[in-house]
Amino acid sequence: MPDLPETEALIRKMISFWSKALKSRRLHVGMDEAHGLGRGRYQTLHGPESESSLMTRHLKLVSSIAKEYNLHPMMWSDMFFRMTNSGHVYYDFNSPFPKGIEDQIDKDTILVYWDYYNDDQNFYEDMIARHLDLGPQAWFAGGAWKWLGFHSGN
Repeated sequence: MPDLPETEALIRKMISFWSKALKSRRLHVGMDEAHGLGRGRYQTLHGPESESSLMTRHLKLVSSIAKEYNLHPMMWSDMFFRMTNSGHVYYDFNSPFPKGIEDQIDKDTILVYWDYYNDDQNFYEDMIARHLDLGPQAWFAGGAWKWLGFHSGN
């Protein structure tokens, strides 16, 4: 429920706590898995609004509160990609970002590009370029895994 005073109060409590609990001044605010943002009760109370508009407005609030506590916010970037297409596909290169969205994202917020599945260098270069279309800072979070484990069993 973005925009509610209770939501802002909760965010302030969380950020205040973590600003005291951690030495790092970087705070990963997540903001992923927000599929259907603005639907349900929010839409009943406020009417329809685009997910990207709600997400960028909420991010501005979270980022501004983080800055009040001298924290530098970071967030998973996949929701900006998923909101550009009706199928909510992360790796859709054909759907453009909403016009002006890059101006709505705080330039001090680091967008973190996660990818654990691809093995093609060109793919990564294209995704990083798309991230840089959204803002001046992009970090990469990769992972190494193997479904059957790292031991071959032989």
